[in-house]
Amino acid sequence: MKKNSSTVLIREISERAGVSQSTVSIVLNGRGDEMRISKKTQQLVKDIAREMDYHPNIYARRLRNAAQSGMKQMIAVFWCSRLLEDEMARFFEGAAETVKENKYGTELVIRIFDEDHLSDHLDLINSQHYNGIIVNGASRADADFLESEPFDIPVVLTSRIGKALSSVHVDNYNVGRQCAILFADAGYRKAGLIMPVKPSVGSNLRIAGFREACGESGIELRPEWELMSDEFDMARTVTLFNRILDLEERPDCLFIQRSMMALPVYAAMERRRLRIPDDIAILGCGINSFLNLTHPSISMVGGSMKSYGKSAVDLIMLLINNHITTPMNTVTPPVFVFNDSFRPAGDAKELS
Repeated sequence: MKKNSSTVLIREISERAGVSQSTVSIVLNGRGDEMRISKKTQQLVKDIAREMDYHPNIYARRLRNAAQSGMKQMIAVFWCSRLLEDEMARFFEGAAETVKENKYGTELVIRIFDEDHLSDHLDLINSQHYNGIIVNGASRADADFLESEPFDIPVVLTSRIGKALSSVHVDNYNVGRQCAILFADAGYRKAGLIMPVKPSVGSNLRIAGFREACGESGIELRPEWELMSDEFDMARTVTLFNRILDLEERPDCLFIQRSMMALPVYAAMERRRLRIPDDIAILGCGINSFLNLTHPSISMVGGSMKSYGKSAVDLIMLLINNHITTPMNTVTPPVFVFNDSFRPAGDAKELS
């Protein structure tokens, strides 16, 4: 895919000057003194830019000037198509609240992308139409794409921790620990794990925290009680979970890394007339209002989309208004929704 000429030139200028692309961008945007870049380096970058016939994007400069003067800023919210409509509503409810409360001069624009294919929108992201972008539902491949590109605007991920990107997320390691402790306090002693074939960084952190707290709490974990499957392949998940049910000794609780993967688990248990949560209790990761309506309904833990909306807008505005290029992270509290499939010792409906 062809990139816009300014992006290519900045990369080439940085290679010739022996400095980072961010340094080149800062110098060419006239902020070298402000960011304490040496006069010698600034002159070198300008000389090379002149030799290469570099011309700044006038539209991009207008956007930056608008941000500095407090005028309306354009923020693109790239939304993964696999996320549910009600999740979008809650996110924008939180985003709208924080825009109003803080009197941000901000306009939010929705852009839909398919999972693993955010790179298809490179030209749009590079078009300099936006002051910043927020990405919801990025896969590992999408995050890797974002980190490989020298964007001249802030990028904020939600519900995912990037290697070199700003993000809004829950403390997944601690979430895993809390889930193990809840199971232990409720009297469960044998735990199974159900994981997607493409686990996220957050999922791996939850599992690590869960394993640690299980060991501390006396909950047994066995390799034969672990299942890894495609979260969208219900038939395969049923087949794999049946192998666990065929064992002489089964887990008495399940920690599922994608809440929707509880549905094939239900199907397999129903065929064997096993009861939830009496025979096996279930706690899934990811808040999905649809799963409040199943029978039995699913207990879940995850980040609040409304909190993500508020925190993501606050963070992107902080980055824009203060010209911050160093990645920053905002941690939001997790939400526990306790339904039929598992209730803690205290029998609370919802904790946050």
